Amino acid sequence: MSKKEYHKGKIGAMAHVIADIYKLDEGHLRATLAANFPELKDKTKCANCGANMEVKRYTASTLTAVLLLKIAQQVKHNLTKTDNFTEANKVHVPTMPASDGIRHQVTIASYLGLVHQPKEWSGSGYWLITTWGWKALRGETVPKYVSYFRGELTNRSEEQVTLSEMYETHKDKVESAIARRKKVQADYRADVSDYDPREWYEVESYAKGKLI
Repeated sequence: MSKKEYHKGKIGAMAHVIADIYKLDEGHLRATLAANFPELKDKTKCANCGANMEVKRYTASTLTAVLLLKIAQQVKHNLTKTDNFTEANKVHVPTMPASDGIRHQVTIASYLGLVHQPKEWSGSGYWLITTWGWKALRGETVPKYVSYFRGELTNRSEEQVTLSEMYETHKDKVESAIARRKKVQADYRADVSDYDPREWYEVESYAKGKLI
């Protein structure tokens, strides 16, 4: 069997340059490296393999918050038919009564850790609300955004937000636009008008020990 061969990439050449100039100050070192390896100037790609280096940021928005509330309302409805919380906490998002814009937020909500789709549910359209999702519904703070690199979580923001704050911000923007006789692109005030964090504390007794 022939020995496997691997491309050397640019690391070897870079090591030689650094070995020659390691005594230089950082600024000079960076400039010298950039002059020898123009690829280093392009932060969007890996200088060695050309792979995309973009870090994706997913931010909690009003749409995300509305989606979470819609799913929770469906779970609560399910609990009128069964006392099995695991069964109730399984919602078919594609057929849920909500606009496409809201339903399409499910992926972002999953990146934020508010909802989850187990592997065995992949492609089924079913999702469940996580521990973090129920905490958010009960009025607790959650990270405002998360960062991912190549599908791996790299950061949760220190900045926090609550559903109430997101709903209130949306309400203020809509009412301000109406007052200025501006066109309102999307109005979700009716979807969140009856939101009360206290309503979701009762779910805690069902959910104890059964959430991701």
